[in-house]
Amino acid sequence: MSRTTITNARTFNGEQILQATTLLIEDGVISSIGNDAIAVTGTDTFNGNNGILLQGLIDSHIHLHDPSNLKQLAQCGITTGLDMATRPPSLIRAAVEIGGIADFLTPGLPGCAPGSRHSHILGLTADAMVASHEDARRFVQTRVDEGAAYIKIIADLPGFDQETLNLHIHFSQLLY
Repeated sequence: MSRTTITNARTFNGEQILQATTLLIEDGVISSIGNDAIAVTGTDTFNGNNGILLQGLIDSHIHLHDPSNLKQLAQCGITTGLDMATRPPSLIRAAVEIGGIADFLTPGLPGCAPGSRHSHILGLTADAMVASHEDARRFVQTRVDEGAAYIKIIADLPGFDQETLNLHIHFSQLLY
């Protein structure tokens, strides 16, 4: 078990910055704060110098170009990156295998309507194109099989009709 004590540190509880106190962190989780967080013999102890401790930040729109991007996120205090489209699947697997740096969640390829603006701009492959209800089912199943954490569809012009958008959502709910 790893234990760390941080003294003289202010914390942000989501609404306000609290007065300086002591925190005991065990195996990466704050186990006690304040009077209960007495420095335990054998812990690494750091003086927070009246600084503010923030919980990990989430970047909700990244595009992974290389697995080393996860290290860059972590160096900036970002503990979770929500990717908005990554290909090929081998890049996704490489990022997930790195682990322990920043959490990485991805939809893999986004679904796009053939002939839409994004289908041209992004240079998406044919398996990202969804032109029918059958395509929507196939697209969602393929992303699930690849390990996607969620499904991304691009509602663009010209693009999907409402029924096809609804089918994406329906199929996603069935498969997850």
